[in-house]
Amino acid sequence: LKKKDLVLTHKGRYKSITQVLKREYKGEIIRIRPWYFSLGLSTTPEHPYYAIKTVKKCRSTGDVCRPFGRHLNHCQAKHYLQYQPKWIKAEEIEVGDFLLYPVLREKSNLTSFKISDVISGLQQENGRVRIKMGRGLWTNNIIKFDADFGRLIGYYLAEGYIYGSNGIGFCFNSAEKEFVEDIKNITGKIFGLNKFREYYRKESGGVELSVSSEILTRLFKSWFYGSEGPKRAGNKRLPDWMLKLNLKFQAELLLGWWQGDKGYTVSRELMNQMKTICLRLKILPGIGVNRLKDFQKRNHYFSIESREIKANSDLYFVSLLTFIEDKFGLKKRLKDVRLERKLDRKHGWIDGNYAYLPVRKIEKSRYDGEVFNLEVDGDNSYVAEFAAVHNCWTPWFALYGSKSGFDSVAECFGKYADKIYAVETGLSSDPAMNWRIPDLDRRAIVSFSDAHSPKKLGREATVFDVKSNYGFSDIAAAIKQVGPGKIAYTIEFHPEEGKYHYTGHRSCKVVQSPEETRTKGIICHVCGRPLTVGVEHRVDELARGREPLKAVKKISEHGVAGYYHPTDPTRPPYIMTVPLHEILAEALLTGVASKKVDALYERLVTEFGNEFNILLKTDLEAVAKTAGERVAEGLKKVRSGEIVVNPGYDGVFGGVRIWSSPDEKKDATVRSNQPSLF
Repeated sequence: LKKKDLVLTHKGRYKSITQVLKREYKGEIIRIRPWYFSLGLSTTPEHPYYAIKTVKKCRSTGDVCRPFGRHLNHCQAKHYLQYQPKWIKAEEIEVGDFLLYPVLREKSNLTSFKISDVISGLQQENGRVRIKMGRGLWTNNIIKFDADFGRLIGYYLAEGYIYGSNGIGFCFNSAEKEFVEDIKNITGKIFGLNKFREYYRKESGGVELSVSSEILTRLFKSWFYGSEGPKRAGNKRLPDWMLKLNLKFQAELLLGWWQGDKGYTVSRELMNQMKTICLRLKILPGIGVNRLKDFQKRNHYFSIESREIKANSDLYFVSLLTFIEDKFGLKKRLKDVRLERKLDRKHGWIDGNYAYLPVRKIEKSRYDGEVFNLEVDGDNSYVAEFAAVHNCWTPWFALYGSKSGFDSVAECFGKYADKIYAVETGLSSDPAMNWRIPDLDRRAIVSFSDAHSPKKLGREATVFDVKSNYGFSDIAAAIKQVGPGKIAYTIEFHPEEGKYHYTGHRSCKVVQSPEETRTKGIICHVCGRPLTVGVEHRVDELARGREPLKAVKKISEHGVAGYYHPTDPTRPPYIMTVPLHEILAEALLTGVASKKVDALYERLVTEFGNEFNILLKTDLEAVAKTAGERVAEGLKKVRSGEIVVNPGYDGVFGGVRIWSSPDEKKDATVRSNQPSLF
């Protein structure tokens, strides 16, 4: 995966990846295996799952209180009516809790397509097409995404193959003649192709059906294989957009695939896509895998019907289908499928948004290697293969993170600690907070922006007081020598705006300042689980009794507030600002990403040089002439620090207010004369 790829989030929609993260990890990992998705998912203990905590001993039955199955007939307590999905760390999940797996909610209105829109170089005549300058058969141009076409695609994904440049074939057992006839009928009806070659193999009892058509070959080759690798079974897949088509089409596609391969595939991607289709049809698929190494160890294979299957890779299978709904009558038509019939027992359920899967087994093991995580735009979550998980809360694992295991640079870096000359503050802290930490007394404090999107570059910066011909090595030397005249100052994001500044639980809407946390503790009073510890509270722990510093505020000739250490002149000062896009958006009463804001931003930058010039130096009267009095007023307020910031917590960004009403001030942190940072 890479930045800008789209991933499904816990809200059943696609969002882009803003950052792919990986780190070395040594410690315990937890594998959570729910019913149906028995392969489960392995994560570090703190990784949050989208899940429901259940009552394990319902007073009515003594069993897990669940809102489905036989329990409903006997339950008087109805604890399940109070269940709410939340983000729960892996180490807190228990057998009997429910994992929530989102059903794809995005839908396509596409009902047909033109072959001429997909394949180039075609001759068209009377609604039919064929390859230009060729002798190929004429083919219908408009193809509907109907039940027949869905079933044909299912057959192809199970038993189809490409041969040469102008032929597709299917291979079945001789007892499956009805499927052969179905393919012939569909191909003739949809594409207008009626010439086939049938070959019966006496020695294997198989039958091969093939049709010569360069158009079908090119179409199937482009749609039903991954972009890389050979056009073989292990590389088969559906195009992503096909997962959003109408349910009748998808029901028949599932039927055709099942009748050909009985729920088996060597394509991991195809297995996951069939899982997506099943969930959209309100079917819970039981998924497993036969590992190649196990086949090799046992030195034997298995068979479907009378066909011997020799394994060259892992073999994925759907061994059980639980129908929560059967709108298209698939139960009767699916052959050789194990259904949950006995007592109509179900181990999970599906509504329009999620599959609810009870945790069946939890395994713990030791691990030493790389672990991965994704930052995802907007929803801050992503769907892994068998569970929906949150962005792992990374501030817990920075050098001083509450879950890092380190309280000092020496603990983290050992004998290399004396080579650590500087620390970067991150968005959720500022220099004054870091000045409290004794471990940083003789280390430079620098600020830099994360680079996951162009507009956010330069939100934080370090300004060096160096000669114009300095090179990189000179800058490095300036960092090593903590003292005046090396680092001039740093430009800081308001730390309250960082999404982990305060302690809290976003799902419970609990937010605590450090003072409140010292009194109330770090256990959520709503759900009873540990809160996400905020950066301010963590600084309190690392300060070793040092009180919050009252930074000395000085105003520059341009009206910019600089904040200075009250007793140590060797500490470079810092200034605080707000990105220009945000100032313009509030001044214009519109969104940050609006065209109106972008246009004014470009005009200001063109006229006054760059964003920092505008934020810190440009004459406000000149700004007013270009952008209006309200923008100039906003800049003045930001420069002097007279703004309001609602602190962020537990993955939720804080909110900046340049102009605030009395009601808004009531619940906000006000930066007026900077009396205290806490």
